[in-house]
Amino acid sequence: MDFHNGNSILDILIKNALSFYDKKNIVIATSVSKENSALLCLKRKYDVDIYFGSENDVLDRFANIAMTKDSEKIARICADNPFIDFKLNLELLEKEDDDFDYLSYSINNTPAILTHYGFFYEFISKKALLHTYREAKEAKYREHVTNYIYSNNDLFNICFIQAPKDILDIHNIRLTIDDKIDFELLSKVYTYLFNGSYNIEYNYVIHFLENNKKLLHQMKAQIEKYSKS
Repeated sequence: MDFHNGNSILDILIKNALSFYDKKNIVIATSVSKENSALLCLKRKYDVDIYFGSENDVLDRFANIAMTKDSEKIARICADNPFIDFKLNLELLEKEDDDFDYLSYSINNTPAILTHYGFFYEFISKKALLHTYREAKEAKYREHVTNYIYSNNDLFNICFIQAPKDILDIHNIRLTIDDKIDFELLSKVYTYLFNGSYNIEYNYVIHFLENNKKLLHQMKAQIEKYSKS
């Protein structure tokens, strides 16, 4: 679906990723469901890899990709977050040594990946991912790829860094997409903020939303809707 100026959300995220990562290391991880064959156009368009794996075992998808790559660290970027700030996330790597199994921001002691802010992604070691693949058998761990890792401090080297204060100071931001209401609302915000760079920095988004209370009110309603589901 057209999210901004002829670009889908995946187009935007891939263009962002190509600005920060080598294309040979970028993989679209999706499932074997018939409708996902449409994503092959993105492989041809951007010359990046695509992997079709299990519909229900998301962990299996990531593990199989990891086993084909030489990289010892993986950036897991969820494709329902068009406002991911790549610069913000890469700053994590400057703050930590390379000995982590899991690295991400936290929001008031909650992994940022579990929140509705939508600015964040996470870094995982290949070693930890493959350990999880072998040992984590429960359905929740197969669906939520990193939950087993950051829930087991005794098994892994977990590193959380508190998100920037200006993110914590504003409430009711929801920049993730679950339904048509989210899609239309965030498309409107993205179109207003787009300035030629697909990486729209988080503080620019926050400043805009602080001055648009109506949008925050709409986001609050969506937060409440999904907190009850």
